[in-house]
Amino acid sequence: MNHGACFGYACAAAIFALTGLKPRLEPTTSAAFGARATRPAYSVLDNANLRRLGLDDLRHWRDALKEYLADRKQVTKEA
Repeated sequence: MNHGACFGYACAAAIFALTGLKPRLEPTTSAAFGARATRPAYSVLDNANLRRLGLDDLRHWRDALKEYLADRKQVTKEA
């Protein structure tokens, strides 16, 4: 995980926005979704362990996601 924190919904929304996809996306809970796995009430994606070690010199997750998607698009074009 890069710098910053987000919930899964925010990450999915960013992926769709960056790729130009426009699906119907709505936040939900594990209970409403019917997930078998129990989730903590606050399950944000975060790099707390890296911060504790003083290794939080990563770029923001949105910047890394944007670069990843651009690289993936390029690889797909070349294939």
